[in-house]
Amino acid sequence: MSSTGHLSEVESLRSQMADLTRAIAGRDQSMHLEETMRDLREQSHLLRTTIVGTAAETGDEFFAFLVTHLTPTLPMQYAVIGEVLEGRLRKFRTFAVSAGGTLVDNFEYELAHTPCASALTQTFAYFDRDVRATFPQFQYSGDLGAESYCAVPLRTKDGAAIGLLVVMDTKPLQHGEYLHFLLGVSAPRVVVEFERRRNAQAVSSEQSSHLLRNIQEAVSNCIRHDHAQEARVSLKVLKQSVRLSIRDNGREFTPDVSKGTGQGLADMAARAQKIGGRFTVLSKMNEETRIVFDLPNEASYARR
Repeated sequence: MSSTGHLSEVESLRSQMADLTRAIAGRDQSMHLEETMRDLREQSHLLRTTIVGTAAETGDEFFAFLVTHLTPTLPMQYAVIGEVLEGRLRKFRTFAVSAGGTLVDNFEYELAHTPCASALTQTFAYFDRDVRATFPQFQYSGDLGAESYCAVPLRTKDGAAIGLLVVMDTKPLQHGEYLHFLLGVSAPRVVVEFERRRNAQAVSSEQSSHLLRNIQEAVSNCIRHDHAQEARVSLKVLKQSVRLSIRDNGREFTPDVSKGTGQGLADMAARAQKIGGRFTVLSKMNEETRIVFDLPNEASYARR
């Protein structure tokens, strides 16, 4: 074979190799695109299923539905929702626990030396394997046979971590980005239900009864003594207390009445004292009147 023919054959082989390389690259790009689209469809399906499935539930029913829905959907062996208990020993107390899609008993444990303590300081905690070896003092991981762990903290609007949404499995985890996405999307709704639950439990039945009587008395005073056209009632749950405020737009609330000489105000003060609260009247001549009740929340009241 002449040298010219040999060079021609080599160039032909090079050209074919280049064509093959481009074809493989194009196929890889196409396969990557198909895989990306498949992942997005799966992610969209998981999101839609979670949102639709939990839309009608609230409170404890929502927590139970979410954890029992997450375990088969992801799929993961365990899903947990719980709150942080502040105190001398910081603890974690569960609201709902699913094992293999079945609700199991709630539990409580100290946060020190656990992946949960680490998760509360992050936006997303992801231990894809060896969680028992990493946290040997975390007894529950051994009891559950957990090999992997991931969680998102549940935060209030001011950034305070009040709980965790956790999933765990008995095998190493994959696709951490999916778990981050799905747990992150679910977390705001869980926080809403946390707040709803806390507000519902903040006032005891006895406190509710006295507060209702005081609202009735205060609105009656607004009409009879202050000749108000409008009264606004607000109930605010604070960290350690509950504040009931009744504000009107009247202009004839006299200093003598605001000092408590009226029987209605005396009754309101007595009710506030009976439930461990404080009663205050804020009023000036020709200005709006504000009646305020500050009382401990139910947990604080129960310790009295």
